[in-house]
Amino acid sequence: MKTMQVSVLTLLTLFLVVSLGACRGQASPESLPIPVPELAPTLPLEPSPYPSPAPSPEPAPAPPEFGQDDSQTIPQEPQTLRQMADEKQMLLGTYFTPDWFPKQEWREIVSREFNTAMLYPGLTWADIEPTQNQFVFSSGDEQVQFALSNNMTICSHLVCPTSSYDNPDWIVSVYFSEDELAEILRNHIATVMNHYKGQISLWMVVEEAYLKSYTGRDFLYQKFGYDYLDLAYQIARDTDPSATLIYNDYDNHTPDGATTELTGQIIERLKAKGLIDGVGLEMHLDGDEPPSKQDMIATMQGYGIPVYVTELDVDMKNIPGTQEERYARQAEIYRDVFGACLESGVCRGFCVWGIGDKYSWVERASPKADPTMFDDDLNPKPAYFAIFDTLAEATGQ
Repeated sequence: MKTMQVSVLTLLTLFLVVSLGACRGQASPESLPIPVPELAPTLPLEPSPYPSPAPSPEPAPAPPEFGQDDSQTIPQEPQTLRQMADEKQMLLGTYFTPDWFPKQEWREIVSREFNTAMLYPGLTWADIEPTQNQFVFSSGDEQVQFALSNNMTICSHLVCPTSSYDNPDWIVSVYFSEDELAEILRNHIATVMNHYKGQISLWMVVEEAYLKSYTGRDFLYQKFGYDYLDLAYQIARDTDPSATLIYNDYDNHTPDGATTELTGQIIERLKAKGLIDGVGLEMHLDGDEPPSKQDMIATMQGYGIPVYVTELDVDMKNIPGTQEERYARQAEIYRDVFGACLESGVCRGFCVWGIGDKYSWVERASPKADPTMFDDDLNPKPAYFAIFDTLAEATGQ
């Protein structure tokens, strides 16, 4: 208490001195002795039983302003084949395998990974017009609606087939004159293409025209010679001028392929009349004898029109080794074909002949074929990742 009284008295004295000095211009506070009270000794602090608090974290960066480019803070990496194919503006598709089509897991994979539907069963002449002038569109319509509901481009076989198994019995078992057959052809092509106008944008009007030595099997060739090609493509062009018209064939992907020369001749005759927009390369490959990448590129570029890989699969039945080794080899073949497509500069589309090995047409003939990018349980194989990595590199991912 005495210490407090001294402190109060000292402060009052200082105040009076300063006040008087200010009024009279006399002594300043510096000239007066001011007693300083002694401070009580400080005691050492006991250590705290609690841990020291952690330093405050650095504040989070402010979110970007609306419209500001935030690509540096949130990388936008495509996660599917479809996203990258869309960025590349490339058609990437799969054949709609009938056994897989009803299954939900298959539907989810197809709609996620592919932007293009390749249709065949349900669209052949035998399927659509099993009886003359009686058209059945139910199977085709179901596939088309699934594709459109998932914003997929649609490419379809087969307006004018040459193979006997794609033609209805009534057209090959009954005699028709040339004029009658031309009218039947016109009616079929126009009816089918008009039904799907605005939905199916790419048509393989004719595929696998027979080589000269085998034309005896082709009922259209027997009536028209190769002029049936001009007739079919002209009807298709007149029916839907906006559609992309493709000629499709097998073993035409290398310079010495069995049908490469004939494919080139057909392209030239149709191109001269403005009746063709692209050529299809089926590419059902033997894993034991894959084509070279440079041969594929040279052949694609040699046709002089846009190219579409339409039915790729790789048969591995003759390949020994562990499953891992076989899949790795298959992946390299898929990588080479897809790389050739990209590097050619003329390839507009790349379609595989189905996903899921167990329902592949090749697997039915040989259980060891394993031809697709997905295994029996629809798990992606190394071939899938080979395509993925190639697309990622091509799109700068």
